[in-house]
Amino acid sequence: MDVTSRELIEYIRRIGQLVKKKFAHKNCVKGVHEVTMAQMYILGRVFENGRMKMGDLARSEGVKLPTMTSMVNKLVKNGLLIRESDEKDRRTVWISVSGRTKKEVLCHLKEMDGIMGKLLDVLSGTEKKQAVKMLVKMNDYLERMV
Repeated sequence: MDVTSRELIEYIRRIGQLVKKKFAHKNCVKGVHEVTMAQMYILGRVFENGRMKMGDLARSEGVKLPTMTSMVNKLVKNGLLIRESDEKDRRTVWISVSGRTKKEVLCHLKEMDGIMGKLLDVLSGTEKKQAVKMLVKMNDYLERMV
């Protein structure tokens, strides 16, 4: 790996840490800020889909079912997700977000949009277009790998 790539990686990490620190001081409804980033992705995925089967959720996040079950158990215990068995097939487990979680996730997304908006305001229009081109290129590469 060349020096410039290492420098890019280091700045991406630093920016991530600074955003995390800045965001940690914001307060929505109690709960969202006490979950890990992986758990936040799960909450976001279920929030976007409304309700998901446990197996589909595990596949969408690229983890095995027992791993997802463990992660979901913690979120259920904290009242952020709801687990229900399917009435027709008891082997099927449905996961949905609680009413409280919907408010928290919306608040979290709004705060993140605000933080990211301010961060992007330091870039010129040309720099933003260049960044989009670079991110699209990296995204396309990763999608071909999967």
